[in-house]
Amino acid sequence: MSGLDQITVRVESPDPDGADDILTGMADALLREIHAHLADLHLKGENHTIDLNGLPLTEADRRQLKAALGQGEVRIHVECAGPSEVYETAYAGVWWVDHRNGLGASAVQHIEIARTPAIVPAHPDDIADAVVRLEAALKDAAEQD
Repeated sequence: MSGLDQITVRVESPDPDGADDILTGMADALLREIHAHLADLHLKGENHTIDLNGLPLTEADRRQLKAALGQGEVRIHVECAGPSEVYETAYAGVWWVDHRNGLGASAVQHIEIARTPAIVPAHPDDIADAVVRLEAALKDAAEQD
Protein backbone atom coordinates (compact mmCIF):
# COMPACT_ATOMS: atom_id res chain seq x y z
CA MET A 1 0.00 0.00 0.00
CA SER A 2 1.44 3.39 -1.03
CA GLY A 3 -0.37 5.61 1.43
CA LEU A 4 -1.98 7.63 -1.35
CA ASP A 5 -5.37 6.63 -0.02
CA GLN A 6 -4.52 8.62 3.15
CA ILE A 7 -4.15 11.96 1.28
CA THR A 8 -7.09 14.30 1.67
CA VAL A 9 -8.31 15.85 -1.57
CA ARG A 10 -10.43 18.99 -1.55
CA VAL A 11 -12.09 20.30 -4.71
CA GLU A 12 -12.49 24.07 -4.76
CA SER A 13 -14.84 26.04 -6.94
CA PRO A 14 -15.05 29.78 -7.49
CA ASP A 15 -15.84 31.53 -4.24
CA PRO A 16 -19.41 32.82 -4.27
CA ASP A 17 -18.39 35.33 -1.60
CA GLY A 18 -16.38 37.45 -4.05
CA ALA A 19 -12.94 35.86 -4.35
CA ASP A 20 -13.01 36.85 -8.03
CA ASP A 21 -13.03 40.48 -6.89
CA ILE A 22 -9.62 40.13 -5.22
CA LEU A 23 -6.60 41.74 -6.89
CA THR A 24 -3.68 39.32 -6.78
CA GLY A 25 -0.97 41.47 -8.37
CA MET A 26 -1.07 39.43 -11.58
CA ALA A 27 -2.10 42.45 -13.68
CA ASP A 28 0.96 44.40 -12.53
CA ALA A 29 3.23 41.45 -13.29
CA LEU A 30 1.65 41.06 -16.73
CA LEU A 31 2.12 44.74 -17.50
CA ARG A 32 5.84 44.39 -16.78
CA GLU A 33 5.99 41.29 -19.01
CA ILE A 34 4.10 43.08 -21.79
CA HIS A 35 6.54 45.99 -21.53
CA ALA A 36 9.52 43.66 -21.96
CA HIS A 37 7.94 41.95 -24.98
CA LEU A 38 6.96 45.32 -26.49
CA ALA A 39 10.60 46.42 -26.20
CA ASP A 40 11.63 43.17 -27.95
CA LEU A 41 9.12 43.87 -30.74
CA HIS A 42 10.53 47.37 -31.15
CA LEU A 43 14.22 46.45 -30.99
CA LYS A 44 14.30 42.93 -32.46
CA GLY A 45 10.99 42.53 -34.32
CA GLU A 46 10.04 39.59 -32.06
CA ASN A 47 6.34 38.76 -31.59
CA HIS A 48 4.99 37.22 -28.40
CA THR A 49 1.66 35.85 -27.19
CA ILE A 50 0.49 35.68 -23.57
CA ASP A 51 -2.30 33.15 -22.99
CA LEU A 52 -4.56 34.75 -20.38
CA ASN A 53 -6.61 31.56 -19.93
CA GLY A 54 -3.55 29.73 -18.68
CA LEU A 55 -2.90 32.23 -15.89
CA PRO A 56 -4.46 32.40 -12.42
CA LEU A 57 -6.23 35.72 -13.08
CA THR A 58 -9.23 36.72 -11.03
CA GLU A 59 -11.95 38.77 -12.69
CA ALA A 60 -10.62 41.78 -10.78
CA ASP A 61 -7.13 41.14 -12.21
CA ARG A 62 -8.58 40.90 -15.72
CA ARG A 63 -10.53 44.16 -15.29
CA GLN A 64 -7.43 45.90 -13.91
CA LEU A 65 -5.32 44.69 -16.85
CA LYS A 66 -7.95 45.80 -19.40
CA ALA A 67 -8.21 49.22 -17.75
CA ALA A 68 -4.42 49.66 -17.61
CA LEU A 69 -3.99 48.73 -21.28
CA GLY A 70 -6.97 50.78 -22.45
CA GLN A 71 -8.22 50.72 -26.03
CA GLY A 72 -6.63 52.13 -29.13
CA GLU A 73 -8.01 53.03 -32.53
CA VAL A 74 -8.18 49.62 -34.23
CA ARG A 75 -10.91 47.02 -33.72
CA ILE A 76 -11.21 43.84 -35.80
CA HIS A 77 -14.08 41.35 -35.96
CA VAL A 78 -13.24 37.96 -37.50
CA GLU A 79 -15.65 35.09 -38.24
CA CYS A 80 -13.69 31.84 -38.29
CA ALA A 81 -14.82 28.82 -36.23
CA GLY A 82 -16.76 31.30 -34.09
CA PRO A 83 -16.44 35.05 -33.72
CA SER A 84 -13.18 36.63 -32.67
CA GLU A 85 -12.79 40.17 -31.40
CA VAL A 86 -9.41 41.82 -31.61
CA TYR A 87 -8.52 45.33 -30.56
CA GLU A 88 -5.32 47.23 -30.29
CA THR A 89 -4.81 48.54 -26.80
CA ALA A 90 -3.76 52.13 -26.11
CA TYR A 91 -0.22 50.84 -26.70
CA ALA A 92 0.55 50.30 -30.39
CA GLY A 93 1.58 46.71 -31.01
CA VAL A 94 -0.27 45.33 -27.98
CA TRP A 95 -3.46 43.51 -29.03
CA TRP A 96 -6.24 42.03 -26.89
CA VAL A 97 -7.62 38.94 -28.66
CA ASP A 98 -10.82 37.13 -27.62
CA HIS A 99 -11.76 34.01 -29.60
CA ARG A 100 -15.31 32.80 -28.91
CA ASN A 101 -16.89 29.43 -29.60
CA GLY A 102 -20.03 28.84 -31.65
CA LEU A 103 -22.17 29.54 -28.57
CA GLY A 104 -20.53 32.92 -28.02
CA ALA A 105 -18.60 32.00 -24.86
CA SER A 106 -14.99 33.10 -24.62
CA ALA A 107 -12.83 30.11 -25.55
CA VAL A 108 -9.36 31.64 -25.77
CA GLN A 109 -8.21 35.04 -24.60
CA HIS A 110 -4.71 36.28 -25.09
CA ILE A 111 -2.56 39.33 -25.56
CA GLU A 112 -0.44 39.51 -28.67
CA ILE A 113 2.54 41.76 -28.89
CA ALA A 114 3.03 42.12 -32.63
CA ARG A 115 2.76 44.61 -35.46
CA THR A 116 -0.31 42.71 -36.69
CA PRO A 117 -2.29 40.01 -34.82
CA ALA A 118 -1.70 36.49 -36.15
CA ILE A 119 -5.37 36.02 -37.04
CA VAL A 120 -5.44 38.96 -39.48
CA PRO A 121 -2.99 38.16 -42.31
CA ALA A 122 -4.40 35.94 -45.04
CA HIS A 123 -3.12 32.36 -44.98
CA PRO A 124 -1.20 31.31 -48.14
CA ASP A 125 -3.69 28.47 -48.78
CA ASP A 126 -6.58 30.94 -48.59
CA ILE A 127 -4.81 33.23 -51.06
CA ALA A 128 -4.24 30.30 -53.46
CA ASP A 129 -7.95 29.43 -53.23
CA ALA A 130 -8.88 33.08 -53.82
CA VAL A 131 -6.78 33.14 -57.02
CA VAL A 132 -8.67 30.13 -58.37
CA ARG A 133 -12.10 31.49 -57.37
CA LEU A 134 -11.45 34.96 -58.81
CA GLU A 135 -10.16 33.43 -62.04
CA ALA A 136 -13.37 31.37 -62.33
CA ALA A 137 -15.49 34.46 -61.60
CA LEU A 138 -13.67 36.44 -64.29
CA LYS A 139 -14.11 33.59 -66.77
CA ASP A 140 -17.87 33.40 -65.97
CA ALA A 141 -18.23 37.18 -66.38
CA ALA A 142 -16.41 37.09 -69.73
CA GLU A 143 -18.69 34.31 -70.99
CA GLN A 144 -21.80 36.31 -69.99
CA ASP A 145 -20.68 39.38 -71.99
